[in-house]
Amino acid sequence: MLPAGRSGHAVTAAGVVGPDSLWSGLRPPRDYVDPKAWSRPDMRQALARRDIAAAYRLLQRYGISQRTIAAKTGQSQSEVSEIIAGRRQVVSYDLLLRIADGLRVPRGWLGLAYDADTEQLVCGFATAPAQPPGSLSGARPAGAPTQPVPPGALASLGESTH
Repeated sequence: MLPAGRSGHAVTAAGVVGPDSLWSGLRPPRDYVDPKAWSRPDMRQALARRDIAAAYRLLQRYGISQRTIAAKTGQSQSEVSEIIAGRRQVVSYDLLLRIADGLRVPRGWLGLAYDADTEQLVCGFATAPAQPPGSLSGARPAGAPTQPVPPGALASLGESTH
């Protein structure tokens, strides 16, 4: 535990832990990343620029190790090190998704998707409930009808149904 911050809340390696925090009075797990870390202006700017190296450096400043970052994102520790050192850029959409999901960063903050979780954070409410990752409920191809097509409906348009 580090000295108390200006607000009197304890400052841990993972971030600020206040009286309303889940970990108040307790030491959070070593790999815990305080969600408040993502809301800091410097972190939000790094995420908006998709500057993963800067985001990883900030996480290190908060006490999160390269090994922990690697474990959460499915990367090797050496890959994380190369990203931090600027020898490797993160441009793959799939890797950006793994980083967002593994570190529990709202995807929209990386410009990946404006999902219900991001809408909740930005607007304070979500217009539709968030679907769990991989959920097919409500999923349909673009342009697909929202209601089932009755039998014979295509025949009336002059198209064959066979």
